[in-house]
Amino acid sequence: MANENTTSTLADSLPVIRQSARIVTELSGTMTSPDVVEVIQLEENQGLSWNEISLAKITAQPIGETTCLDNPKRFCDTLLQVTPTLIGIQTVITDRVRMRVSSNVAAQWGQLTGNAINRKMNQDGHTVLDGATTSLGGGACAALDAGELVAAAVRIDASCDAPVLPGRHAVLHPYAIHDIWSEIVQIGHNSTAAKGVTASVTQLNGSSLADNAFTQGQSAVGTVGGVSIHKDSLISTTGAAAKGGVFSHCGVLLVRGRSPRIFAERKNSFGGGADVLFHYEEFAFGERAAGNRLFEIHSDATAPAG
Repeated sequence: MANENTTSTLADSLPVIRQSARIVTELSGTMTSPDVVEVIQLEENQGLSWNEISLAKITAQPIGETTCLDNPKRFCDTLLQVTPTLIGIQTVITDRVRMRVSSNVAAQWGQLTGNAINRKMNQDGHTVLDGATTSLGGGACAALDAGELVAAAVRIDASCDAPVLPGRHAVLHPYAIHDIWSEIVQIGHNSTAAKGVTASVTQLNGSSLADNAFTQGQSAVGTVGGVSIHKDSLISTTGAAAKGGVFSHCGVLLVRGRSPRIFAERKNSFGGGADVLFHYEEFAFGERAAGNRLFEIHSDATAPAG
């Protein structure tokens, strides 16, 4: 037979339908989480900046029976000021586009603008980590090890200007966390071998942490030396290196101004009618007790090969 009707012969009659729509994978960030940093809301009618006074310690002295105390101590205050600034994103959607585009595609637009705002906020938080007074880790050529995270936490605890408060956090690129994961698994292998057992992946029983790390991957690397590990894929990798940070919960501040808001403006003169959407956020990051509560972690960030 030579005159069959097939999809090829009737190609012009086939409808084109977009059955699914998705957003290109958005990397995750952690610097805006109140579980990681201290989030402060700047209330209305309180000026442009959030201001905090810190008072330096004063010293008492011994007094003898014949001492005439004439040695007054001066109070010393220091101002920490954080001024939120605006960021925003604008989109224009014509009536024609809204009417003709697949509804499942249009449903993703709002999330895209929200993702853009969140990404910008997290990247600004990474700038604070990069600006820490002291950097630990060996840079691009040195794999991160757990000792460097613990060293940062101990230095925070030992600081006279940073009282021991709960919460030590490490925000790191996944490639850096992979080095910690590898270290934990290797400890399990070594422990197993020390017991006279063949160190193989099927006999990894040196420690429960190593077992969990081996089976669950990076999700098992939750806390190392009292430091909570947080994966942040938005941290940039430059020259096969990444800069994360270890800090106390109160060491990094996120001061928010006005709450996130979206405005719509109608433009009937544009393209036969359009909606102009504005998405705004107001915020700024700050560092409390600079040099004492935050330590940069600069380490290798080469993509794992195995």
